[in-house]
Amino acid sequence: MSTLVEDRIDYASVVQSPAFQELVARRRRFVTTALTIAVAWFGTFVLLTAYAHGFMSTILVPGLSVAYVLGLSQFVLVWVLTAAYLRASTRTFEPLQARVVAAARTRAETPR
Repeated sequence: MSTLVEDRIDYASVVQSPAFQELVARRRRFVTTALTIAVAWFGTFVLLTAYAHGFMSTILVPGLSVAYVLGLSQFVLVWVLTAAYLRASTRTFEPLQARVVAAARTRAETPR
């Protein structure tokens, strides 16, 4: 009965490998930056809504106030951050992940 390669992977060594550490660091950096931007933008919107009534009620064109535009910008921000993550995932995270998986499988296939 043959043992699957995945059963022989030493996950402790995978976690300690430089490629895995780079993958985790890059993902963490991206997510931390994106989260900071999103929270700051949403927080700013909430503060403006609470304390800058005059500014937020400014009419840009009939039927469209600053508050409405900034509220809708929250949706735009989510789409932009999603697109940025997909791009980073395709260009950076997936190649790093492939390197980590290939190295782990190679080590698992090598007789000890």
